[in-house]
Parts: sequence; C-alpha cells; structure tokens
Amino acid sequence: MTGFSVSGTMFGGLGAITEPGGLPGNGNTKNTMRMDLGAYTPATGSVSDMRVDYSMIDGKLPFVLASTPLSLTGEVSLSMWNMVTVTSWPYNLPGYPDGPPGQLVYTLASMQVLNPTLTIYTSAVPEPETYAMLLAGMAVIGLARRRRRAA
Repeated sequence: MTGFSVSGTMFGGLGAITEPGGLPGNGNTKNTMRMDLGAYTPATGSVSDMRVDYSMIDGKLPFVLASTPLSLTGEVSLSMWNMVTVTSWPYNLPGYPDGPPGQLVYTLASMQVLNPTLTIYTSAVPEPETYAMLLAGMAVIGLARRRRRAA
C-alpha cells in the first residue's frame, strides 16, 4: 500500500433564529464534525494519523483527508473515527406584556457526510509475462546491435 484517502462532501445546516417580525432571537445553533483516519501495522505500530475538524458549516463543503506517501507491506489495518455534534439552544417567544414568556422555540441544526469514498493506493505488480517480454525485447535489441557491428 502506498497511501490512502477519504473524500466526500459535508453538508451542514444552521437554522436562523428569528423572532416574529424578523428580529434576531437570543437562541443559538452550532454544528461540529471531527474525523480521524489512521493506518496501523502490527510490526511497526501506527504509521499514519490524520485529523480534521470542521464547525459552523451552513451548506456544502467538499473535503479530502489523504495520507502522506507510504510503503507498507503485510497486514495493515485502517481505522476511521467520526464524531458529529449538533446543538441548538432555544429561545422564548415574547409573551404578552407583563405576562409569562412565550413557548420555547428550537431551531434546526444539522450535519451530514454525503458520498464518503475510501481510496487505497497500491503500486502495480508486474506479471511474469511482463518480465518475459522485457527480456525478449532486450535480446532482440542485443542481436540487432551485434548484427550491425558484424556488418
């Protein structure tokens, strides 16, 4: 394995907190995402760890989390850990004058990962036929050069 990556699109929504009449309310919304990606080999231990944090996403955000070039053989374990936190603090609608506060209103906050894709990069391993063709080609070139010198 020569490397790996995870890509996709994060989609977050932060609902606007407004009171009747369009005035800002005293509530709050927040979204946060943390993603950890790592590779581990029993022989050498952890060989690659990556982390990314995103917060206050309102809309789409493409992301790529990729390892540095690696040279791993044998047993390799990949791990991905993802934590999403979405919070919304309510606010009270205004009550009647000199009366109790109105009902609590929670706004919408959301966070999603769309189309996550794990890609593992490996180097190509030539087939035995490839080596045979390489040797045959070198033999033909050698014979052609030998004929030129003899002539």
